[in-house]
Amino acid sequence: MNSAMMPIDGYYFVKEVTQEEFVTQWKKYKQDFISSIGYEDNVMYLTELLGEHIPLNRNETFLEDGDLLFIFKLKYRLRNPNIKGKFTPRLSDYMFQIGKYSKNLIDEQIILI
Repeated sequence: MNSAMMPIDGYYFVKEVTQEEFVTQWKKYKQDFISSIGYEDNVMYLTELLGEHIPLNRNETFLEDGDLLFIFKLKYRLRNPNIKGKFTPRLSDYMFQIGKYSKNLIDEQIILI
């Protein structure tokens, strides 16, 4: 994901991690991943960082109970939305987060990696 959007009701647990932690956990849990990365620059950085092709996907994101979220997003919002897509951020402009979505909180243990 390139941002932490909350499209459905439930509980979202998100933790900022280092780039190294992000890569390590990605390699551990990447099976059956679905990309929600909608910008070419983000695809390029993540493909290089993770060592495998991350597809561009601008489709709506659907979450299921227990889904892990690997979030790669800019540390800031663009002040001028007219430059969106016209400037190239550096890798240092991004932050890394890992999260989990849970439909219910009752008697459920949520552990962030």
